[in-house]
Amino acid sequence: MAHVEKVEKPLVSFVVFTYNQERYIREAVLSALAQTYSPLEIIISDDCSQDNTAKIIQEEVKKYKGPHKVIININEKNLGIGGHINQVMILTKGTLVVGAAGDDISLPERTEKLVLAWTASKFKNISIYSNTRVINAEGNEIGVFSDKSPTAEQLSVISQSSGKYFVTGCSLAWSKSLFELFGPLDNAIIREDTIIPFRAALIGTVKYINEPLVLYRRHGENIWKSRKEIIKPKVLHNYLQFHSRGEVSICKNMLHDLDVARQISPHTEIEKARNNVSTRLQVAKYERDLLEECKPMERIRLIYKAYCEHLPLKKLIKWVLMFFFPRIYIYIFLTIQR
Repeated sequence: MAHVEKVEKPLVSFVVFTYNQERYIREAVLSALAQTYSPLEIIISDDCSQDNTAKIIQEEVKKYKGPHKVIININEKNLGIGGHINQVMILTKGTLVVGAAGDDISLPERTEKLVLAWTASKFKNISIYSNTRVINAEGNEIGVFSDKSPTAEQLSVISQSSGKYFVTGCSLAWSKSLFELFGPLDNAIIREDTIIPFRAALIGTVKYINEPLVLYRRHGENIWKSRKEIIKPKVLHNYLQFHSRGEVSICKNMLHDLDVARQISPHTEIEKARNNVSTRLQVAKYERDLLEECKPMERIRLIYKAYCEHLPLKKLIKWVLMFFFPRIYIYIFLTIQR
C-alpha cells in the first residue's frame, strides 16, 4: 500500500474589525465562530467603540466552546481604519488573513474556500476576494453585489494604479507576507481594500471567487454611500471631503509600495503605475484643498491652476459643477451616471 503524505494545513487568521456596531456585531461574531476551516485563530478587534460593541463581543466569546482559538483585542484609543489594521497585523499568527467587518456576516465555508483558492495557486494569489450578497440593516437580502467577474486587466497593477477598478473590501483576504514586505499601512488610510490588492498585484496575483461568501450589509452609515444617500449639497461636501483626504493617503501609500517593488523587481509596469499614481495624488490634493476652501475666488484660482497643469478636463468640469452648481452635480453625476 502506497504511503500517502499528510499535508499540513496552514494556520489562518480570521479577523473581525469593529467600531460602534452594537446593532450588528453579534451576528458578525457568531459567523466568525462558525467558520468550518481549521486550524483557525479568530481575532475580534474593537477600535475603542463608544457603544456596547465590546460588551457584546465579550458575551458571545465567553459562551463559545468550539475548536477555534479566539482572541479579543480592545484598543485603548481609536486608531482609525489604517492604524487599526496595523495593530491587528502585529497580533496575527496566520499566514493568510481573512478580514471581516463588524456589520457583515461571513458564510461558514468562507475561510475554507478562500484557503482552497490560495493553496491551489501555490500561494501566488497574494490577495483573494469573493462576490457578496447585499443585505439591508434588518438583514433582508437586496441582491447579489455583482453579476460580472473582473478581468485580469482590471485586477492588474496598471488598472488599480489609475483607480479604474476597486475590490470589494468586505470579502477580502490577503497573505501576511504583504505586510512583512511592504510594512504597515499609512495610519490615515480609510480604504485598505485599495492598498492591499495593489500590493498583491505588484508581487503576485489577485484572485476573485465569483461566489457570494459574505453578506454585505448596507445600512446608511457605511464608508461608501449609495447615490440615493447623497441628496443634499452638505452631505455631498462632507462625503467628498472625507474621501479626498483618504485618496491623498492612498496615493502616498501606493508610491511607497511602488518604491519597495522597484527594489525587488524593476519593470516597465512599475514606472507606468507610478505616473498614474502621481497624477491621482496631484488631483486628490487639489480636490482636498478645494473642499477645505470656502472662498469662491480662491476656488476659481485653484481650478484655473489645475487647468494650467493639464489635469483631466473631466475632473475640472466636475469641480466647477461640484462647487458652484452642487445640485446640478448631484443630478448629473450621482443620479444619471451609473
